[in-house]
Amino acid sequence: MKFIAVAASLTKPDSNGEAFSLEALQQITEQCKGKPIHVNFDTTKPPIGIVSSGKVIDDKVEIKGELFPYAYPKNGFIVPGYSVEKSSTENNVQIHTDIKLMDFGLTQMPSDRNITEIKEDDT
Repeated sequence: MKFIAVAASLTKPDSNGEAFSLEALQQITEQCKGKPIHVNFDTTKPPIGIVSSGKVIDDKVEIKGELFPYAYPKNGFIVPGYSVEKSSTENNVQIHTDIKLMDFGLTQMPSDRNITEIKEDDT
């Protein structure tokens, strides 16, 4: 199943008090192609999908990719897994300005409430 989803945003901090700068969102799009998707970041099991592209739209990262036929579940939210290379703090919010993208996770409870659930991409 080909999908499209908003995977990250910077408009408001997530429930952990973290946010991305526009530069960090751009890094997600530059590094996302070919990154695997795991259920809840469980890398002990095979990936259930792969990300094919990403782009920044306004203050969000929209990604496209594919969930493999054996993928379960086929609903939820795709979120980035990353390491923080550099960040700053403003108004008690940690803003990531430089990141290294590792992979993506399919989760049912994202900390970023501004992202969207995956939906089938028919383009």
